[in-house]
Amino acid sequence: MDIKKIPIWALLIVLALLAIQCSRRGNVVVAEVGGKKITAGDIEEAFAKLRSAHAMTKDQVLWTLIDKELLAMESRNRGLDKSEKIQKQLEEIKRQRIKDALSARLTSQISVSDKEVRQYFEAKGLETKMEVRAAHIMLKTRKEAEDVLKAIRQGADFAQLARERSIEKVTAEKGGDLGYWEPGVVVGPFAQKVFSMKVGEISEPFQDQKGYYHIIKVLDKRPVGFERQKPRIENLLRRQKLTARKLAYLAGLREKYHFHIDPATFSLLLKQGESGKDRTPQLEFEDHRMVLATWDGGQLTLNDYVEYLRRIALNRRPTPTDSTQVTATIGHFVATEFLLPKAWRELKLDRTKELQSYLAVKKEELMAVELRYQEAVRKVITEDAIREYYQEHLEDYLEQETITVEAMFVKDKDTAETLRRKIEKGAEMTELARTQSFFFPEQRENYAIFSLRPSDKETPRLRKMVEAAEKARVGQLVGPVEVPFVVKGRRLRGYTVFKVLKKERRRQRSLEDPEVWRSVERRLRAERAQEIEDLFQDFLSRLHKKYAEQITIYEEGLKAIPEASSEAQRSTTS
Repeated sequence: MDIKKIPIWALLIVLALLAIQCSRRGNVVVAEVGGKKITAGDIEEAFAKLRSAHAMTKDQVLWTLIDKELLAMESRNRGLDKSEKIQKQLEEIKRQRIKDALSARLTSQISVSDKEVRQYFEAKGLETKMEVRAAHIMLKTRKEAEDVLKAIRQGADFAQLARERSIEKVTAEKGGDLGYWEPGVVVGPFAQKVFSMKVGEISEPFQDQKGYYHIIKVLDKRPVGFERQKPRIENLLRRQKLTARKLAYLAGLREKYHFHIDPATFSLLLKQGESGKDRTPQLEFEDHRMVLATWDGGQLTLNDYVEYLRRIALNRRPTPTDSTQVTATIGHFVATEFLLPKAWRELKLDRTKELQSYLAVKKEELMAVELRYQEAVRKVITEDAIREYYQEHLEDYLEQETITVEAMFVKDKDTAETLRRKIEKGAEMTELARTQSFFFPEQRENYAIFSLRPSDKETPRLRKMVEAAEKARVGQLVGPVEVPFVVKGRRLRGYTVFKVLKKERRRQRSLEDPEVWRSVERRLRAERAQEIEDLFQDFLSRLHKKYAEQITIYEEGLKAIPEASSEAQRSTTS
């Protein structure tokens, strides 16, 4: 690798490791860039970090550090350190750092006693928990599996057959031995099968999700015991205490700053949630600026809230018509994103040297990424290139027919029939979901508004539901419909009652849809990554020439730094 061709990942690693400052700053100076000194300690620290990712010489590591300084100089000369984009990104990083600091502060105040661990262990009946040692033989076809099983029943040795016939080579060498499996740690249909068997029992051929066949033999069972489970119980109790403390702290902030949700806007939000998509309400243009919540010195609009929903994972979004879930989400968003930083500013905790040092490093990282974008990415990923890629891949952005449903999931058919009668008499599903008791682990899984597509028929859990929804008209109440589930590795059969809210025909998704635009841009970046990297390297070469007079390398100091030790070098090249 050419000394001056340092990949972007190397620069970012160096920027990241600077957040944890090296303790050897007093070492001999090996280079200066614009008055900024680079020491042997910097080289050695970066050298150790970078060699773990890729074999690099000390000269290449030095040039990575030089490039970091050049990018910082060029960024400041362009005014990027004061740009609105960088400041906005930095503020987001600062908010996250404050949230992390809160977690660390609360965690340090939490303790879990042996007595609490023992009480949990006994209350949950974990003294009866057993781990199972099993062996298996994996085969391609049912016929092969049946032949092997027949041989076992005729007296053939299971372990020997595993060595000779199993296509899963890692365990075959050990006679098929899978070792000990613990319930809750190993999950899934295969594990459930193992846990359901007795010692010495040999299973019938069992097909896994990839189509392979297994014959399983249970070799042993033994108690997991208290000491083995103690660390996991401690961590669980610690997490529970931390969550409770966080919620209490955030609730205190909402009270302190007089957090308030506007009832009229909130009602409109729930109404818009009925026609939303992906658990995100569809707002009318004139509703975007409506104030949803206020607090001392701030407010949240409907648009702010919907944009927040789009940023978070689908499974973290509340059911858009469930007032309890939506209220909790709004409250959590405002408390963590606005009230927490406000409280820490008032206490001047956002001005600590540690935080300021961290933000300075992150600022340089953001500026380096922005320079790369300006000098390489946007020259390749142009608007014309994005539109051309989209036109060439229209099929990838063709949306299937969708049926939006409001559904409840229950544990048996009789319960489903009872719920249907209540809904037909005018009961709201959201209210029923809060008052009924089901076998699902979380309330959110008992009720949801979501979209079904023809391709969902390939999913066993949804097949019958999709078929019933396709036959139903908009507004029709459907069910009970059988729905299979897997909960904590157990196969269960449930039932759903649902109402069809909306049906949409197949349509071409517009490039103006922000999600489509981002998808096209992401794909194009991956496809043309080398072209982007080449442009960035050309840009770095120009910086070397532009700032040549401000770069001084002290060769004697550099020579004093050894290359990788022979042992480290072997680990890099092996």
